[in-house]
Amino acid sequence: MTKTDLKMSIAASIAGYSAIIALLVLFIIFIWITLKVHWVHKKYQHIPSVPRPSFYLGHSKYMNEVFGNDDSDKTFEMLMYEWYKELGPVFCFQIFTVTMVIVLDPKGVKDIMLNTSHPKAALSYKVFKKVFGARFTPHSLVAEIDHDKWHKQRVILDVPFRRRFLKDFMTPFNASTNLLIEKLSDKADGKTEVRLADHFNRCTLDVIAKVAFSLDLGIIENENSYFNQAILTALRGMRKSATAYSMMDMRSSARKFRQDVRNAVQTIRDTGRECINKRIDDINRGDVPEDVLTYIIKAGQEVEGNDEEKMEVMIDQFATFFVAGQETTANMLSFTVIALCRHPEILHRLKTEVDAVLGERVDVTYEDINKMGYMMQVLKESLRIWTPVAGTMRELKSDVQVMGHNIPADSLILISMFGLGRMEEYFHNPDEFDPDRFTSDEVTHFTYFPFSLGARNCIGQHFALIEARVILARLIQAFHCELVPGQEFKVLSEITLKPKDGCKVFIQPRN
Repeated sequence: MTKTDLKMSIAASIAGYSAIIALLVLFIIFIWITLKVHWVHKKYQHIPSVPRPSFYLGHSKYMNEVFGNDDSDKTFEMLMYEWYKELGPVFCFQIFTVTMVIVLDPKGVKDIMLNTSHPKAALSYKVFKKVFGARFTPHSLVAEIDHDKWHKQRVILDVPFRRRFLKDFMTPFNASTNLLIEKLSDKADGKTEVRLADHFNRCTLDVIAKVAFSLDLGIIENENSYFNQAILTALRGMRKSATAYSMMDMRSSARKFRQDVRNAVQTIRDTGRECINKRIDDINRGDVPEDVLTYIIKAGQEVEGNDEEKMEVMIDQFATFFVAGQETTANMLSFTVIALCRHPEILHRLKTEVDAVLGERVDVTYEDINKMGYMMQVLKESLRIWTPVAGTMRELKSDVQVMGHNIPADSLILISMFGLGRMEEYFHNPDEFDPDRFTSDEVTHFTYFPFSLGARNCIGQHFALIEARVILARLIQAFHCELVPGQEFKVLSEITLKPKDGCKVFIQPRN
């Protein structure tokens, strides 16, 4: 045998052994995965669950039908509600080696949500951290998982949402609302179709820009505002990026969408950086408005790290307040108008209250807000049925007993406000829109919490409810609304819940 033949023989032997080793490694990995999945199934076998379509992929088939289909009329929240009716208040679903336990029991909610040792689940806030690879809001009040880091930020950022500040916010609330009424007046002929959800989005975005950041972006007047479009695109991207295969879609349209989302996220963060740098210059000159941006900068100084790391966290907070500060309130208003138009007797009663409080005045005062008791009931009932933030997640750090089920430590827990608000055990005729249920003791703290519970509740809940009452009061005072026929009144889930048809109405001036 020649040297060349010998070398070729050795190379062939090495290649053969390498292939065998590779196959052995793959076999070991396969066995390990199989055992891991089996162990997870056994760990949660005592908790009710619908049959798994696949041993390895678990219930992913159902998730893909919800998240992977833009034309689907079913949301994840609706799917969980259907499973609750079949399985009861405690059940689970599994995807590969990940198991999530859904809890729809008030005592279980109390035990989990009020215990700060059970942190927010990192998995559920992954889409807030990066969207298709672009940094979005990883260390914001919403997405920060480390309780100590979150608490330092929350203590400082709570300040501009106290009562004395909220009273001062009435002027910009009214200013933005008056611009909205003026814009809608141009379409108030009773024949022009108006998609109110879009107008509410621009109005609430205008409010948060003025109140929180002392910015006037001209959003209400400009229906094609680049900033509003950037936020809407980012939200759609967050929903899409939640699916496992979103990055694997190589179609040109999918690649373009991902790039559009990254560009939108960058637009929001670039705007934040520019605003923060300008405000820091103002602070150095001693010219400092007491708005949310100023407190974001104060909170940013408490962040550990260098100046750039502090800046990135400040931008995280900026982006979060802009997105969360407008999206949820706009969706709440859209759902509320739909409900009022479908229940003329409730709308008439609300009009009577608004007329009695405001009369001919077009500016709503802080004192007026507290006189609109029935409006508050209407908004609460809207939030019960269509809470924009439909659920929240926790990761257990110790075993928890819920309705006789032992939920082991390290479990992912989903608390569904959407599901709790529809349960007959806690709400009489839950599908009926009935604001009067909030005059009784029917509603309890642990069955109704649209702004979450415990230490991690929504920082802007009072802000949002005051803003919503100003906008809704002025809308009712100025216009008569009728729903455009043919709407299906279905729900779209894009991180938050919103009306799929966008609340389309015909409007006319009220005499």
